[in-house]
Amino acid sequence: ALATASRSARQFGNAIKSRVGRAVSSMSRSLTSGTAALIGFGSAAAGVARSVQLAAQLETLSVQFGVVTCSATRAAAVMNDIKSFAAKTPFRFRDVAEGGRALISFGVGTDKVLGKLQLLGDISAGSGARLSELVSIFGKMKSAGIVSLGDINQLGDRAIPIFRTLQDQLRMSGAELRKFVSAGKLEFGEVSKALETMTKRGGMFNKALDKLSGTTAGKFSTLSDNINAALTKIGEAFIKNLNMNKFIDDLTKLAKSFSKDIVPAISKATNDLVSAAKRAAEAVKGVGGNIRKGQNAAARQLMSPFSTFSFLPASRMQEGNLRGGRALRKQLD
Repeated sequence: ALATASRSARQFGNAIKSRVGRAVSSMSRSLTSGTAALIGFGSAAAGVARSVQLAAQLETLSVQFGVVTCSATRAAAVMNDIKSFAAKTPFRFRDVAEGGRALISFGVGTDKVLGKLQLLGDISAGSGARLSELVSIFGKMKSAGIVSLGDINQLGDRAIPIFRTLQDQLRMSGAELRKFVSAGKLEFGEVSKALETMTKRGGMFNKALDKLSGTTAGKFSTLSDNINAALTKIGEAFIKNLNMNKFIDDLTKLAKSFSKDIVPAISKATNDLVSAAKRAAEAVKGVGGNIRKGQNAAARQLMSPFSTFSFLPASRMQEGNLRGGRALRKQLD
């Protein structure tokens, strides 16, 4: 009988173990599927957010180009050219677009922007200087019309041999060129011509942009830019089809309504709560004072017999003792 009971207990235990194991396994699979779904949803949401952000940035750039070109049509044409140019280079579209916008602001014609971006892009790729820095230096020299030694030194500091190129171009020695520049005689046209010489066939920076685009880093940058271009189109579709601008306007109105109606109500409720807390604290303080007064009065009443006895005159105490002694002797007799 004992063996039978033991066997039954083992069978019961194995059955329980098997069922618990299956339940845990099923729960684990459910959790894994749920986690995968959650990760997938999060990734999709992040992708949509990124695409909308890129589309919004493009919209901002389009407006800025419209301002500097004074024409939405010309702005759209320049933007398309810049998109095509940036997609083949290791530069980010945003950097190229901002460079093009800056060049137009400095007075470069919309029909010449792409050529100047190619020129400065080759120099940037070959020298390692930032495209934005070269655009700024180039634009300021063009705006000034006259090039200073400081401008020349800025280019030289970025590994661009502009001084030597100008020497060969103007057939001057180093001292003569410095004197010429210091006298304010070097015009921007000469510097622009020297930069073009460095990017033409046989020049130091000839096709430097194409060479950089062929490197692993350049290919990865081009890939990234093309992915962003695709995401931008997706973002534009979201903004258009979901009427996102109206949605944002509605959210803005809701936020203003919240600030106007809800915030004052919360502020008033908070002030009422603070006032109630202060009144409660004062009430508790009053009750505590009354309790202490009652305790002091009771203590005085309890101590009064002892204090009276302790302050009796010595003669009366002796008289009481004598009377007590006589009464005791009478009882004993």
